[in-house]
Amino acid sequence: MFKIIRYEKFVQNRVVAYFRSYNVWTKEKVVVSPFKDVDIPDVCGVTDRKYSYNQLYKASQCLAANLRTKFKIKDGDMVAVMMPNLPEYPITVA
Repeated sequence: MFKIIRYEKFVQNRVVAYFRSYNVWTKEKVVVSPFKDVDIPDVCGVTDRKYSYNQLYKASQCLAANLRTKFKIKDGDMVAVMMPNLPEYPITVA
């Protein structure tokens, strides 16, 4: 499924046009990338820890419950999380 799409961009006050010959939509209305797939590691490269989606979900629910009970956090309250880039970060934002 190819379609010519024109893009224009200003570079040093001049219009530069380039064309993309790949349509990202399939017949099933799914967006596909024209780029190669990227392998996403399932283990932290530094700590060798890993979590399943179910473990992340349960841990984030536990964190939310603890914030509500111990710190009396309610719906609409703002919470700031300051932590290094660790595998546990998704637990805080899920």
